[in-house]
Amino acid sequence: ASVQDASSIEGDPLFVSIVGADGVMGVLDGVDRGRDDNLQVLAGSPTIDAGDLWNAPLTDFFGRERVDDQGTTNTGASVYNETQQAESGWEEVGDAMNWRHANSSWNLSFANDFIFPFAGTNWTNVRVADNGLLQFGSTTNVTDTTNTTEELMQYTRIAPLWDNLRTDLTGDDIFVDQTVEDEVTIRWDASRYSSGHDVNFAVTLYSDGRVAFHYGSGNEWLSPTVGLSQGDDGYSYMSMYDGLSDLGDLPSIEFGFTSGYADIGAYEFTGDSNDETPPTILGTTPSGVHDQTEVGATNTAIDISFSEELDVIEAVAVGNYDLRSSGDNGLFGDADDVVFTLVPVYEIGATTVTLELTDQFVDGEYRLTVYGSAGRSLRDLAGNKLDGDGDGFAGGDYQRIFSIDALGPAGELVNPVQGAVLTSDPGSVEIRWSDEDSGIDVDTIGIDDIMINGGEVGIDYVQDLGNGVYRYVYNNDGEVLGEGWVSVVAVAGG
Repeated sequence: ASVQDASSIEGDPLFVSIVGADGVMGVLDGVDRGRDDNLQVLAGSPTIDAGDLWNAPLTDFFGRERVDDQGTTNTGASVYNETQQAESGWEEVGDAMNWRHANSSWNLSFANDFIFPFAGTNWTNVRVADNGLLQFGSTTNVTDTTNTTEELMQYTRIAPLWDNLRTDLTGDDIFVDQTVEDEVTIRWDASRYSSGHDVNFAVTLYSDGRVAFHYGSGNEWLSPTVGLSQGDDGYSYMSMYDGLSDLGDLPSIEFGFTSGYADIGAYEFTGDSNDETPPTILGTTPSGVHDQTEVGATNTAIDISFSEELDVIEAVAVGNYDLRSSGDNGLFGDADDVVFTLVPVYEIGATTVTLELTDQFVDGEYRLTVYGSAGRSLRDLAGNKLDGDGDGFAGGDYQRIFSIDALGPAGELVNPVQGAVLTSDPGSVEIRWSDEDSGIDVDTIGIDDIMINGGEVGIDYVQDLGNGVYRYVYNNDGEVLGEGWVSVVAVAGG
């Protein structure tokens, strides 16, 4: 209706999930539920490689660089593409401008109605510096000799050979040829500032926006910056010749045009649209979760290892995970379950998610679910859902049941380990056993009264770990038999 959409495209953007893993979009009842709303796109989205790379930010919302999706044909606005020519196009052409100086620049007005389109502007003039630099629209720092990529990107520049040069030595000058229709060639017969070695190069600007660099004899012992930039730390293109110390008589290079590959939107699609392999879970730490065995009560996090990098929004969405105990009745899936609060932690580029636990494990059975089903799911960078059930197809939940036995079997000390060096004698301890029917007296027991494997064993060293958990070493007549963990409800005499 506005007739202002001539450059628009139409189609389903294929957002991953606008409501997120919690099924709620944005704010509900004053609570922000939008942190898991996933406006990244799936493979095949019309937004992929369809943006304007010249004007798009260099990185996306997450700070990721632009990626050319190998499974999508680029349809974005044209950007430069460098091609090395078969030979050097260097020629001693042009009129001497008597631009002979060290650290200076001059304005060149284009003749014959020549217009050069560059960085979104049609230019009728350019600033020419003796240091091998062309700068458009500004004279600030045009004579800068501390040439770096970062400095090139700050201004609208073309650098055929930007270095610490001068044009005031014998035979030096800058030459301009505007005799050929639809092109302008600027040629430097310059010298290295410190040594005086000869430097010869040229740049040709074409009316269709193409640019060519040419290199003659000399051009040794350089540290050049070679490329072009739109300025304002935006789009830039560094040449294959950038940084080469010897540019003598090299083949010319031309910067023509190709379709750009920035994505439309705040998020760059960093996957491959050809990728149809779903991510899988390889294991966990502690391993007892994945193996469905026993896990120690002292664990405060579960690390989950995946086969590949994940979609970061899905990886940290709380709704994609469920950890619960079976409660007093030992059954999962009813009101008796105790659901744990989880904090998923994931870094872009990683293949591991850490589920931080805000609650303490106690004895019982637990079930961990990582969702790959229809309503919510972890995904890889291409948007493939998790193959949690390992059937080779995307979309299955990963589910493991494991147990916590914090105090160990009746009549046994807990989790024996070897090699601790501990200090202090607690005097006496009261030990809680996991089975009151074991026949063990759970009243205060003197150190010399503790019986292990039918022998009299004294607890010689105990380390207080806090929260009622102690580490002990026990022996028999000076022979260390082992060590382990025990939950202590009272300590007296030390």
